[in-house]
Amino acid sequence: MLHHSKRIFGVLGAAVVSGLLLRGCLLPMLAHSRMGAQAEVCSEHVKTLTRALLAYADDHAGRFPDPASWCDSLVPYVSSRTVFTCPAAHDLRCGYAFNAAAGAVNARGVSDPRYLILVFESDAGWNAAGGAELLPVVPRHDRSITDMIGTADGTASQIVRKRAGSPDQSISSRTVWLKEYANPAFRWRP
Repeated sequence: MLHHSKRIFGVLGAAVVSGLLLRGCLLPMLAHSRMGAQAEVCSEHVKTLTRALLAYADDHAGRFPDPASWCDSLVPYVSSRTVFTCPAAHDLRCGYAFNAAAGAVNARGVSDPRYLILVFESDAGWNAAGGAELLPVVPRHDRSITDMIGTADGTASQIVRKRAGSPDQSISSRTVWLKEYANPAFRWRP
């Protein structure tokens, strides 16, 4: 009987240890997977909003909507208002802002639309428009080092924001972020 109980405790102990190891390995992997899924959905939302802006401009002689009411202007151009919500900031009615400098631009006259930012992540809310000052304090995606932007060519990109005091853009410290990107080709002004 004593030999049987030692075997049971040995099997139970091994099961507990295995469960703890499995939990320790799987939970971080699941969290990382969830973050990746959020970034993918955010990318699709930014792409949809960017294309809606381009469709609006196409219907209005190349002009983008008034920056003060860009969300309201795009509602007829999107299939659902959920595209205004970033899954990493689901508590906001709109998790994006419009580049206000693009409001005065004719979309047909943009020389290189691949790099002109139209839509970007922001915590400022519905109809927010401005520039880099409206970016979230800490980027939302890829372990808080990247932002999602939409450019005038209708694409979405996840790009690395610069970290203060780091010429090599390393991510060892996430405390102070510059409101500009490691890739200087992306611009706020046409």
